Amino acid sequence: MNSGQQTASAAQLAVGLVALFAVVLSSIIYFFYRRHIRIKHCLRRFDVFYTRSHAVPDDTPLLHRSRSLGGFCTIVASAGMMIVFVVAILQFTLVPTYLSAISPNAPPFSPTGLFNVTIGLMGAPSCDSAVVSSSPAFPTMATTAFQANAVDSSCSIQWLCTGCSMVATSSVAVSMSVPHAFAYASAIQVYVSAPGYRSSPSSLPTTDSFVVQGSLVPDRPGDLFRGSTPTTVAITLVPTVVDRSGVVGSFLQVAQPLLGSRLSPDQVAANNTGLFVTVTITQSPLSYHVQTAGNSALLLLAQLSSLFGTIVVVCRILMNQLERRDIRLKKKRPSTDVELSSGRV
Repeated sequence: MNSGQQTASAAQLAVGLVALFAVVLSSIIYFFYRRHIRIKHCLRRFDVFYTRSHAVPDDTPLLHRSRSLGGFCTIVASAGMMIVFVVAILQFTLVPTYLSAISPNAPPFSPTGLFNVTIGLMGAPSCDSAVVSSSPAFPTMATTAFQANAVDSSCSIQWLCTGCSMVATSSVAVSMSVPHAFAYASAIQVYVSAPGYRSSPSSLPTTDSFVVQGSLVPDRPGDLFRGSTPTTVAITLVPTVVDRSGVVGSFLQVAQPLLGSRLSPDQVAANNTGLFVTVTITQSPLSYHVQTAGNSALLLLAQLSSLFGTIVVVCRILMNQLERRDIRLKKKRPSTDVELSSGRV
């Protein structure tokens, strides 16, 4: 969240609290003190929106008059309109609208930073060691680490390249093979991260890395990964440019994984070729451009008009419901008084 969005959120919260306080205060004054002559007269002065919208008994002419209930509903509607107006203005001035598109132009920078590829094998009891190779981009700058866990029969290989730069013509393939002839795995986990956003092509990343991760399982339940055909995960590195702030970076896009050789448990003993996994990272020849677009003042006015009208109508419906209830109660009172005076209960 940028500074503009933070400012807008704080201002919206402040306006919402002020409007809520006004509604609560007016509700207390109306429902507890509305029969007080001075309070009733004061509330009538606020009846601006509903002087011709009050509900009246049958056979009674509709006159232009102010009521305390109309003043209360006017205060509630005004508070709602104030919230809507301030939120709309803050969104219009502080929160920009972004337009994004894929550009055929070459990326103006080379993604540089930390590249991390981690391949994990689950349900692989024979995975006590692994052979790792990477080619052809920056192979001499990369480091690898292997870890096996005999408790849950899993192992993982981590390939790291710090301060590496990937150009449009380069790609890297990280391959992992378990040398044990009868190695297999019930699931494969893949974790890949690429450099995050930075303020300029030459600066260090200022945000967390972009990460993709997921698990691969055989398409048939009960099968195991094993065989000479490697399971391949292809990932595309897409450079990104935000014009207004000058921020550049990249994000990862994953293609459909290509599952390798899979065998049923009764076929595992007949295959002694081991297990192979490959993760490839390729930079996209296209770039992703994000541009800020100006907000439309006419659209803002149309939205405000629609919302203001909705708030006024909702408050009028609430007011009419309360007035009709009072009219029904007044109609019942005379008959009740007659029954009591005649001695009937």
